[in-house]
Amino acid sequence: MADSLELPALYVEGQSDLHTIVHLLARHGIELDKDLGPVLIKNAKSDKGVLDSMRTAARASTSRPVGFVVDADVPVARRWQSVCEHLKDLDLNLPGAPPTSGFLGDSPVSKARIGVWIMPDNVTDEGKLENLVVTLVPPADALIDHAREATALAMARVAHLPAQDRLKEQDQLKAELHCWLAWQKEPGLSFGTALKVHFFRHDSAVALRFVEWFKKLYGVP
Repeated sequence: MADSLELPALYVEGQSDLHTIVHLLARHGIELDKDLGPVLIKNAKSDKGVLDSMRTAARASTSRPVGFVVDADVPVARRWQSVCEHLKDLDLNLPGAPPTSGFLGDSPVSKARIGVWIMPDNVTDEGKLENLVVTLVPPADALIDHAREATALAMARVAHLPAQDRLKEQDQLKAELHCWLAWQKEPGLSFGTALKVHFFRHDSAVALRFVEWFKKLYGVP
């Protein structure tokens, strides 16, 4: 088994992100093994975990590429500002805004290529993984609009409950997607498994940009 310390790494916010990215890449012919790589995906447990890992992970990479995938969650300009703050000691040429194709830069400090992708597309304010996943619903799908309507109706019916007892507005898209997944021929699959069994497509414009960013970062053909 290869020494995981010698593998290039990609830091993500959570298990759902990890699972989804692994299966999206697999649909593009990029197979990642849990222990053997060629890229080790690390679950940083939260957006703060990804951000906090940046400086140390980038300095420790020494000639190995390292990447970071973090949700926008807030205005994307504010998220990018936070990313730049965490990477400021690495002498990277950080632009004023995240490139739509994802950030890639070479650090003369760590001698490593460093990449940052802000979900879903480096542009959308308050975006997250689900904003990329929804682009993978087949265009002619007959159920996604019904899932949206059903979720909105459910939220309206519990609007009288205290805020802590009902679905948060920022999680509505996640609820819509899981509602849609509940109506597939094998109900209740995770995003990653639904990609694996082709309930989702894999080639939306933003998904293709993400895969291209990954390939450029890690030198994958």
